[in-house]
Amino acid sequence: MSTSDRQFILLPGTYTASVSDSDLQKALTSSSSTVSIGNGFTNNTAATAPAPPSLPLSLVLQPGVLSYPADGFVGNPNFISQPTNPNTFNGTALGRGSFLIAPNTWAAIEATTGSSTSRVVIWDNYPFWSQLPPSLAIASSISVKDIQASTCSPACSSKALCSAQGKCVCPTGFTGASCESCEAGFFGPNCSSPSQFSSSHLIALY
Repeated sequence: MSTSDRQFILLPGTYTASVSDSDLQKALTSSSSTVSIGNGFTNNTAATAPAPPSLPLSLVLQPGVLSYPADGFVGNPNFISQPTNPNTFNGTALGRGSFLIAPNTWAAIEATTGSSTSRVVIWDNYPFWSQLPPSLAIASSISVKDIQASTCSPACSSKALCSAQGKCVCPTGFTGASCESCEAGFFGPNCSSPSQFSSSHLIALY
């Protein structure tokens, strides 16, 4: 949000004229202020271009991770959206700054230092890079390998994706409320079709 002489970075939440910070309160109630909805955010108004704030102003982060290049949620962020289908997320580099994660969402973060690779699951916001677990904070490269909702009940099988709507999305060959079974015509731990089995697999089966 911008005024004639100041800029404010608004994080997800609902803003009213009764906010405790007096400078922000003035900006929210000033007719000369404008609000720009950033990458990855939605709001309670239909405005997409900079416009005066309409109170109460509710800002919601879309399902995914918003990665900033600097601490304190400063800079032009990169929004990494939650995938809608299993096995379609190839991994995206995470900026070495701060990041926000959507509510009821977790992300698997992979860090590489030399020949060592580690993976950590996060479900909270990190305003400072130094707050990350040591294996991530000192890594030479870091990327998001998976993003899923945490609201599926029962929990999805390891092959499935928990969508933002709280439903398990099954990969090809799997079925069931949590994608725990194979569809008709698919077999084995990976629910493969007969054409995906090699001759050696078929011999082993019979």
